[in-house]
Amino acid sequence: MKTAVKLDGHSQLKAPCLPWLIMGAFRSAVAMRYCLAAQRDEKNGFPFTAALEWRKAAELVGPIGPMADRCWIEWERIMHLPRHLAGPIV
Repeated sequence: MKTAVKLDGHSQLKAPCLPWLIMGAFRSAVAMRYCLAAQRDEKNGFPFTAALEWRKAAELVGPIGPMADRCWIEWERIMHLPRHLAGPIV
């Protein structure tokens, strides 16, 4: 029998989903810190450090499409490269 966490009288959230929700919220918070650090670094004159932080933020929020796209657009703007060149050269 599966356990469920009661949210209110109408909806239930399965207990195995809770770790994924917590992990997603944590990753989003970390990505937001990278975004703020990237903005600060670019303002202080460190564009390549800012690009690295935009890339880290984009990789963290990969499943969240619009947030990841925003981060990749900023990375592309700073680096003057398309997104597919962000990976390692093999």
